[in-house]
Parts: sequence; C-alpha cells; structure tokens
Amino acid sequence: MQLEEQRLQAERQAIQSDREAMEADLAGKVAKLDQERATFETEKKSVAATNKVLKSKVKLDVGGTIYHSSRTTLTSMPGSMLEAWFSGRHALEEDEDGRVFIDRDGGTFKLVLEYLRSPTSFSLDGISKRDVASCLVEFDYYGLPPPVPPAPPLSLKMKAHQNGYSRLQLEHDKCTISHTNGNWGWAVGAEVLADDAVWKMRVNTASDVMIGVIANATPPGVYAHSEATFAGWYASGQLYAHGSNQGSSGWPGWQQGDEAIFALNASARTLTLHLKRTRQSYSYSNIPAGKEGQWRVALDMCGAATVVLSQPTDEEVALVK
Repeated sequence: MQLEEQRLQAERQAIQSDREAMEADLAGKVAKLDQERATFETEKKSVAATNKVLKSKVKLDVGGTIYHSSRTTLTSMPGSMLEAWFSGRHALEEDEDGRVFIDRDGGTFKLVLEYLRSPTSFSLDGISKRDVASCLVEFDYYGLPPPVPPAPPLSLKMKAHQNGYSRLQLEHDKCTISHTNGNWGWAVGAEVLADDAVWKMRVNTASDVMIGVIANATPPGVYAHSEATFAGWYASGQLYAHGSNQGSSGWPGWQQGDEAIFALNASARTLTLHLKRTRQSYSYSNIPAGKEGQWRVALDMCGAATVVLSQPTDEEVALVK
C-alpha cells in the first residue's frame, strides 16, 4: 500500500511540473504576442502620422519671407536637401505660428518653388543677370539640378577683315576690336542677332569709326558701310545706310570714351542707339534688310581705333526700351 501511494504521489508531481511548464510556455507566448501587437500598433500610428504629414500643407519662413507649399512639392526632387528635410524622416522645429524657418534668401526661394512645381517648363528667361546668379547659388545649396540659363541676347563673337587689325580678343563678357593702320577694315558679328537684341559699344579710342548693323549673307568687301544692307552711325556726325551718306539728323558723332546702347527691333526694322554722353536716343527706321532680313553687329574702322562690344546691364537696357 505504501509503495502505491508513493507511485501516485510521484505521478501527481510530474503532472504538476508539466502543467507549470506548459503554463510558463503559454505565458511567454502571450507576452511575445502582446509585444508584437504593441509594436504593430506603434508602427501603424507612425505610418498614419507620416501619411498625414506628407499630405499636409507646410508653412515656411525663408529669410523673413512667408511661403505656403505642400510636402509633395517640397519632396518632389529625390536626393535634394528639401526632400530630406520634409520627407518625414526628420523632426523639424516650428515656430509659434507653425512655420519652419530656413535661413536663406527669401526672394529667390520663389524661383525654387516655381521649379519644383513645374520643372519641365521652368525658365529663367526675362530674369535679370543678378537674379540668375542668385538663383544658381540657391539651387546649389538645396541640392537641385541647376536650371539652364537663358541664351544671351547676342553673341560677342566677331569676324574681322584683317586689313590692319592687331587684335580681335573675345573674353567671357566682352569683345575688344582694335585697328592700327590708315586703311579701312570691318568687323562683323559671327551670329545673327535675335529680334529685340540689345548690346553695348564703347569707343575707347577713335579715328574714323562707323558702328551699326549689316544684313549681308556673305562677308562684306573692304568696307562694311558701303554695302547696301549696312545701317550705322559715323564718327564725323553722319548716318550711313543703303551704302551712302544719309546726313546727320542731329547725330553728334563719336568721341573717345563714348558708350552707347544699341537695340534692334527686327520685326519693325528699327535700330536705336542711346548715347550716354548726350543722354539722347537716335533711331533708324526701315533699316535695309537684304535678302535674308537677318542682321549682325557691324563696324568699320580706319586709323588707330579700339571698340569694345559687351552685354549691357538691365539699367542700360532700359535706356532703349
């Protein structure tokens, strides 16, 4: 009898041990399941918050200028600094008005937003040189691909008749044309001017100088001003067009140090010159067009003369517009 009781007691203890082991295993599984459920809920809330953030509008204070945009716009350029900031991967500090402050140029940021909203149609046409330069600096800072600057209104490249030319030097922002002997020689633009082109001429030293445009399809002969498609102003106070002297019409002639801004209106066939020395403008109407109707910068020089062709500033352009 005693042996039977011992056997039963041992079986009961074994069953109890198995039950405790099963309960412990179950409790471990339940705890793991609870942890996984809590992690899932946290992740779900995070995803929901991120989705809410990505769909929300953003208020920005860029250098004191206030902007409103969507996160979709701000994150539209992968790899940019703006995409990294506003993707939801980083917490951004907001002021009491809910604005994110960016310590950059506020005026130029308008161009950044325009580019992000319409990158394929974005253009810098019509923007001043100063604003173009500022725009490129800001694009580089934000990690955006640089937009293509607008084509310059004219080419500074020139072709010259080598009769007495000692230098025809092209730099990035000007072209210097020098003539040294008593024979006439010409310099003509290598490319056709665009409609509404504006350019600047400075007469550093002058003997006999004629400056204007020519519409020849082929290079002129010895003289540009003798060609039927030339129109321009002479140092002696005369106007030349259609290959002959047209009188003065109040034109005072060129002097050393003169600066003038030229404007071509190709569709109206009008050439205008503003002489800084006199603060007056002089115009040719119905300038000769030739067969092509395409004009180039043109000048004739005789004797010791140096003329510089360059791009005008926005303020100088306004003198002939």
